[in-house]
Amino acid sequence: MPHGADLRPLARPASERAPRGRAITLYYYFRDLLRLAKNLSGHGLTHGGSNCRFTENEGHPPLQSAIGNQQSAIRPAFWLRPTAALWWLVAAAVAMTFISTGCLHRRHHPAKATQPYPPPQARPQAPGPAPSEIVQGEKGIASWYGHPYHGRPTSSGEIYNMNDLTAAHRTLPFGTQVRVHDLDNGRDVAVRINDRGPFVEGRIIDLSYAAAQAIRMVGPGTAQVQLEILGLPPPGSPGAAPGIFAVQVGSFQDPNNAARLKALIEQNHFGPVIIQTFDRGDAVFYRVRVGNESSQEAAQALAGSLRQMNLATLTFVVRLN
Repeated sequence: MPHGADLRPLARPASERAPRGRAITLYYYFRDLLRLAKNLSGHGLTHGGSNCRFTENEGHPPLQSAIGNQQSAIRPAFWLRPTAALWWLVAAAVAMTFISTGCLHRRHHPAKATQPYPPPQARPQAPGPAPSEIVQGEKGIASWYGHPYHGRPTSSGEIYNMNDLTAAHRTLPFGTQVRVHDLDNGRDVAVRINDRGPFVEGRIIDLSYAAAQAIRMVGPGTAQVQLEILGLPPPGSPGAAPGIFAVQVGSFQDPNNAARLKALIEQNHFGPVIIQTFDRGDAVFYRVRVGNESSQEAAQALAGSLRQMNLATLTFVVRLN
């Protein structure tokens, strides 16, 4: 093959190289083949031409002179002849035409539109403990307390003053305002909850001495009452926090009895179990409490389970905060 023959397809302008579909590509392909064939013809690659030389012999004049006039007699095989090269190009173009036509007629299924993944959503947080339902119109027995509790800390941490209009309730938040209606004589008094109690079956509220005196209850000691909730503690106050409830299953003056009951309950897989020390003034009591529930209803269910297992006979649901 002679020097200087460029067999690469001629480059086309950038505007022509822009993708315009398979048909346009085939057009440029055939055009480049025709240009290539033309260039080959221009360099003398024709059948029987005097310029047809073997490149591996170039640069060896003695070998050429030895060959002499026999060179003209040498006729390369058909597939090595210059004219055959042009036929090879035409055959390749025809083959590419059939292949491309088959590709064009092949059914192309449109690509499925990819559905974008939804943006990650924040994992929903578990709802906080629902506030326990405040029972309006609760009825039961009221009692009162004075000495020896006077001057001692209440469950809220406040020092008890029996001359203030306060009261103790087992589950109402600290700071709740309650009006107590005496169902026997029609009197009433408004009090503020600052303590826990009473822990006597059938009783629902323990009034301070001053509150009991206001409804003429000091003499009898107890009265049948109905509670009216006047207001809950303001937001941000300790009493406004979500309630935590437990079940009191016993109160003992002997700490060993309290410890034995605690161990028995824990062996039956109830818990947590705590022993709270309570100084009444004239005696110290050890209260055994079970559970750490987020609602009063859950604590009541726990109390039922403890009674069913014969781990307690008398239970009181009490709010710990």
